[in-house]
Amino acid sequence: MKTTAHGAYFHVKHAIVLLTSSNIELVRELRRSGISTLLFRLCQDGTWIGKNLNCFASSLGWIDAGSKTQNVLSLLPLAFAKIPKEDRVNLQEYMTDEFIQMFAPNQTMTIDGSQFNIKFTYSADYKMVYQVMGLAGVASAHQCNWCKYQKMTLANVGPSEKKNDDEDDNDYMIKRQPSKKRTRKLNGKSKVASPQITRENVFKMWSAFDVLKGARTLGEHYEQVDAHKSQFGYKEKPLFHNFFAYEDIVVDLLHMKLRICDVLLKHAMKLACEVTDENTTHEDAKQ
Repeated sequence: MKTTAHGAYFHVKHAIVLLTSSNIELVRELRRSGISTLLFRLCQDGTWIGKNLNCFASSLGWIDAGSKTQNVLSLLPLAFAKIPKEDRVNLQEYMTDEFIQMFAPNQTMTIDGSQFNIKFTYSADYKMVYQVMGLAGVASAHQCNWCKYQKMTLANVGPSEKKNDDEDDNDYMIKRQPSKKRTRKLNGKSKVASPQITRENVFKMWSAFDVLKGARTLGEHYEQVDAHKSQFGYKEKPLFHNFFAYEDIVVDLLHMKLRICDVLLKHAMKLACEVTDENTTHEDAKQ
């Protein structure tokens, strides 16, 4: 255990020893099957303890041990630090260089008499990912952490031109209507007309892994940051340098689903308020 001015952390190699020693049979099974690389996941998030204590927590999970070992009770606490606010400036100050270097690539360890390569992946919520990776996040026209789609592109998504004859004339596709200020700002960043996008092809045009479909890469990140005027939301260099490729950053599905539910609930409540008039009974409104 090593202490800093703001908290303490456990060396990642000691954490790996604890995780693997609790499941040594799996280590031997992986060795017999010819697997020479062990996969571990660094998880980071900001959290509140009470009303006044804001903390930054890191933990480690062993991916090879299966999905059941990825829950919160199976992760090994790795670091804990008190921070005044969860933002890029504080993360850069409170994560020491020694802590960051623990996750450098191309490491090896001897476990149960056999040598294994160690590979780390990264996991955090949307806000933590864009701060750690040095992206502009929600303030950017390219707000996705994994690809370079534009906000205005998805804001203009509409129904496809082909419709069934028996389909209602009204299309209840929920569209985001940006403010005039945001529209001017985003339109000023791109003079190229976006291709026609429909509900059928919007998810086929972008990918988190295919570079030809706009996936982010570390090479592009460093190239844009060093450019005179960076594009695609690249703001600063990643805190972990080039240790975590974008395809190795796990998407936070929980917060994504919660956000989708929040938006759907908001629109459902809005539509529910619009179906009634002065002469509508309670039973009519329920229907």
